[in-house]
Amino acid sequence: MKKSKKSPLLLREKGLSYNIINKKKTKGYNMNKTILNAINKMDSKEINELIGAIKRRRSVLGSEAALAFLKGDKVTFDNNGRTESGVVFKVKKKYIEVDILDGAMRYNVPATMLEMAA
Repeated sequence: MKKSKKSPLLLREKGLSYNIINKKKTKGYNMNKTILNAINKMDSKEINELIGAIKRRRSVLGSEAALAFLKGDKVTFDNNGRTESGVVFKVKKKYIEVDILDGAMRYNVPATMLEMAA
């Protein structure tokens, strides 16, 4: 017998999300049903406008996050599954330049991915 496949959108409406990369259902998706219904009713032009609004909001969030860091702060971030720790070398508009291994290596990390080290 073949299993019926449910669309990712239907799973989201039931409180589950669908990870396209791993092809697994995950709990904890809290998207409001009215938002999903509105998106389902949009045409291509409206979806493009929504995408533009989301990009602008992400840009603002990145800029705001960068304001929380100062040169010399100790930070951590996830790097391909490993937690890296380092020191803020330079604060840019949305990215933070982080020194790893006492200056031997520098990463340009989005401010939204950084956390203050404990």
